[in-house]
Amino acid sequence: MRLAFAIFKYFPHGGLQCDMMRLAQEAARRKHQVSIYTSNWQGEMPLDENISVNLITQQRRSNHARAIEFEAKFHALTQERQYDALVAFNRIGGCDFYFAADNCLAEELPKTRPAWQLRLLPRYRSYLKQEKSIFVPNLNTRILHITEQQKQDFQHHYNTETERLFLLPPGMNPACKRGQDAEMRRELQRRQLGLSAEQIMLIQIGALTLGKGVDRNLEALAQLPLPLRKQVQFYFVGAGKPGKFQTLARKLDVAKQVHFPGARSDVPDLLLAADLMSHPARNEAAGSVLIESLAAGTPVLCSAECGFSNYPMEATGLHLSRPYQAAEYQKNLLLALQNLPELKAKTRTYAENADFYSRAAKAIDIIEKYS
Repeated sequence: MRLAFAIFKYFPHGGLQCDMMRLAQEAARRKHQVSIYTSNWQGEMPLDENISVNLITQQRRSNHARAIEFEAKFHALTQERQYDALVAFNRIGGCDFYFAADNCLAEELPKTRPAWQLRLLPRYRSYLKQEKSIFVPNLNTRILHITEQQKQDFQHHYNTETERLFLLPPGMNPACKRGQDAEMRRELQRRQLGLSAEQIMLIQIGALTLGKGVDRNLEALAQLPLPLRKQVQFYFVGAGKPGKFQTLARKLDVAKQVHFPGARSDVPDLLLAADLMSHPARNEAAGSVLIESLAAGTPVLCSAECGFSNYPMEATGLHLSRPYQAAEYQKNLLLALQNLPELKAKTRTYAENADFYSRAAKAIDIIEKYS
């Protein structure tokens, strides 16, 4: 088959970008030809002869206008070249498949924006219109979603037919799977970070935004009993500007224990070096890093707002309420840090029996079946 993939921007280590590339590689492995359409490509080009990259030039300045422009140009280009299936990784109507990496906008936007903004501002009207063009009934677009909560929200707001919705399993980086050399790699990474055997490495991975709940981690760290707090070193790994969070860390008197190393390419080794992942996100459609941490054998504590929160909760037995409650999270963080050996053993047993890897294969199975 000849497949056209649409993604606004590609950059290394992005969650959606990694999913898109794994689907492309799986399709190419099955001898399908994949043409990726994007407005911006960062990093190395794919080496596989069955994967090509096509850049779409854009002239509009605002983000919502560029999204509309990208959609129009993508359809114009693909109509000329006659593909067997169009697969969108951002909200683009008129495609055969939509990979739903993000939460339902109609559900999430009213939580943070007043109704008049959603009704009147072009930005939000455009985004909601694009979402609607995918999910309303009687369309041919099939949706590949990654959590049950997404399905509930899409059907609540748009009455999307059940037969158009397909739940995918996690699709984490196989390099994060715990191997026989895990302890050696852990010790090496911890030495490079300057961590002693007695220190506890707390980690969070993602884009450095308020939505990831970095401030919640800093506040939870500050609430730990002083002897335990002194043992903990918190690392936030990901791109972004840490200034306001460094200011908060100083205000909470934990600045010496907080580190922002930026984006890193050695995430699998950092997960092995860590003792616990803490991810109190405000909004996280899925959270592939949670799965990658579990696969590395590193326990995870996360907010119930994370789409994949069921996996860490099943692995560790630590359950949190929705909506987020700071006191509850801080209590569970203390409990986790006091019981790390037990949680690590539970996590490793759980990871050995879980399916964390088959998302790309299942997605291409669906695309093949319905194209």
